[in-house]
Amino acid sequence: MKSRDPWSNRRVTAAKSRMWRLFIVSFTASGLILTLLSVCCFPLSIAWESLAVYALRDYYSHMHINSKWRLIGILSLILLTAFSAIILIDFISTRNSMKVEIVRSSLPLLQENIYSTILSDLLPSMNTASMMANDSFLVNWEEGEGGDISEITEYLNRIQKKYGFNSVFFVSESSKRYYYPDGINKIISPLNDHDIWYFNFLDTGKEFELDVDTDEAAGDKLTIFINYRLENSEGELLGVTGVGVEKKGFSEFLSLQQNLFGKMIFLVDSQGVIQAHSDLESVEQADIHEIDGLKSVADKILSSRMDPYTGTYNSDGKKIVLMSRYIPEIDWFVVVEYDENEAMSGIQRRMAQSLVISLLAFALILLFSILTVNRYDSRMETMAITDALTGVANRRALDAALPRMLYRRSRQEGNVSLILIDLDHFKSVNDKFGHLVGDEVLKSFSRTASREIRQDDLLVRWGGDEFLIVSESGIEGALRVADEIRKRHAGIESRVTLSMGIAVADDNDIPESLLKKADQALYEAKEGGRDKTVVLRAGEVTQKE
Repeated sequence: MKSRDPWSNRRVTAAKSRMWRLFIVSFTASGLILTLLSVCCFPLSIAWESLAVYALRDYYSHMHINSKWRLIGILSLILLTAFSAIILIDFISTRNSMKVEIVRSSLPLLQENIYSTILSDLLPSMNTASMMANDSFLVNWEEGEGGDISEITEYLNRIQKKYGFNSVFFVSESSKRYYYPDGINKIISPLNDHDIWYFNFLDTGKEFELDVDTDEAAGDKLTIFINYRLENSEGELLGVTGVGVEKKGFSEFLSLQQNLFGKMIFLVDSQGVIQAHSDLESVEQADIHEIDGLKSVADKILSSRMDPYTGTYNSDGKKIVLMSRYIPEIDWFVVVEYDENEAMSGIQRRMAQSLVISLLAFALILLFSILTVNRYDSRMETMAITDALTGVANRRALDAALPRMLYRRSRQEGNVSLILIDLDHFKSVNDKFGHLVGDEVLKSFSRTASREIRQDDLLVRWGGDEFLIVSESGIEGALRVADEIRKRHAGIESRVTLSMGIAVADDNDIPESLLKKADQALYEAKEGGRDKTVVLRAGEVTQKE
């Protein structure tokens, strides 16, 4: 059977469209937020550089390298928390919106569609049965004490062919004969369980009723019978007439709707007995008062005749949401229910997809952050141990390197020597030519000295116009380096000369004592007229012009 209410179908389709739009908007919103987080990481890295330039100068003196990984760990925690919160909020919002959409829109629209379809299919049959109950032919024929049987069978046959009913009948109260288009089917009796419907109907005093039963005259097909009382003008009962509609069509229709909308749909009478169901075995056999879970709301369903009823119950660990509506024209209830967990499965799948995308985004952002931190970490480390003006090592680098070199000397019986250098008359250059020229002199000397020292030696700006060379060589190697630097410098810069003090470490030296020796040697060079090299070894001073 197809719904004859196109507006109901359109409303159901519109409701489904709204639901999918809601899902798409929610998923897109979460994706945009994730994208914004990703984009924000780049300016975050720029801010990191700006804020950390000066802080990291002291970072390497007071903090362990693991602090970098703590920073990355904190960033990871923030990102994971943000992604998780976005996904969770999106899931809860979508789930709640879906519940509201189903309860307020989808279920009512589907129920309205079922209601309209049932009425559009049964009302014509009810009108025909009502017409037969008011047909003067039937009244006159029965009051004539059942005249020619061919007349009644022809009458019933004509109606059946005209409207296409599975069954058309008349039961005479006086003779208890059951007439159908092919003649007399049987004589009904209150002792026959299959005939009890007739006597029960008369006992209700109703003008009509719907009854679901097998049709003996049509091969025991499950049929919805529409029974009407036949009375004469004085109100005397003459019998019962009506038509039958095959129940299979209703079951197929309900199955189609269930497959289309994913909802369970069935009809129950005012007593709670299921009258229409996709499972034909439940028809006329199952009572909602006896079905696990459903029995907890059975009375509420049957008592809600003025307004639709919406409720929930639990069955086999599932939460079932249902809505029922009374159909007064046939005295039945249409019930629509759905498994909330199954309805949520689509949202859970989308949540899993969002989680995968978020994890990928998290991995990319984390990788980008690690690369960024490492990049600036390396730059900050270099800056922390490098003199900003000349580009050579600073005293912080010396504090790290000299103890290490002395320790290596004690283990390997090698040599460590210091060459402390002062640029003579540098102050006068600054005063006469300005600080910019003075800076160029410092940079020029740094380039010269860097070219002359060995790869393993360390050139340090000791402070102001003083430089220090740490070399793992003996006195001869240190003197050779000092001589080469002096020659090269003299060929490039004539305004300043070089005073040098050389000290060689012995077994008892520590960084402070060795530096003190080099400083003493430099002092002797300057006191001796400058532009000299002085060597301090075993407490003896050796001068070299």
